[in-house]
Amino acid sequence: MRILAIDDEPIFCDLLKTRLDQLGYTNVDTAFTGQDALDIAASRTRPVECFIVDIRMMPMDGIELVRRLRALPHHQATPIVMLSALTDKASIDAAFMAGANDYITKPLEMVELKIRLEMARNILAERAQARLLHEHVLKQEAILFPSADFGGEIILEDVPGAVSLMSMENFLLKQGNIRLRQSSAIGFQPAAGRAVFP
Repeated sequence: MRILAIDDEPIFCDLLKTRLDQLGYTNVDTAFTGQDALDIAASRTRPVECFIVDIRMMPMDGIELVRRLRALPHHQATPIVMLSALTDKASIDAAFMAGANDYITKPLEMVELKIRLEMARNILAERAQARLLHEHVLKQEAILFPSADFGGEIILEDVPGAVSLMSMENFLLKQGNIRLRQSSAIGFQPAAGRAVFP
């Protein structure tokens, strides 16, 4: 899991990176400003799979950063863990309202950090599984219910009363331009083996 940790204190970023390494998370990048984080997040060549964001940063705080991350189409569902010394209800509520998935308070506790990142990893795994299931369902539907190609004539053999494409075109031409302009759709309804034109 590729993690991007954002905090305006380089010393804390180094400490966090060391802790994450101890927990087995070795693919960790850091950013010291919100704008740097957005620049890294915008890259699709090495997608970020989890953000750890401090709230108190300048000039862009963590709450605003989370809002902007959520505005990026490919990060609308990426796990975001807020990490802050702020423990008041207003800060926590603001973080979740902006789009954070979780909230950890400083100082860092290894057990809590481990649990929160495991939850983020589970979110990623569930989304990947849901994506695979969706693709599988689409493939099965394509096999079971192939879509008709309406680009050309569809020949209905051995169907009494079926109308050919040429007959249909002639029918529409006979309706005249004025009548066709007043129509927005033409419906077809099989009735007792015959095509009926409303």
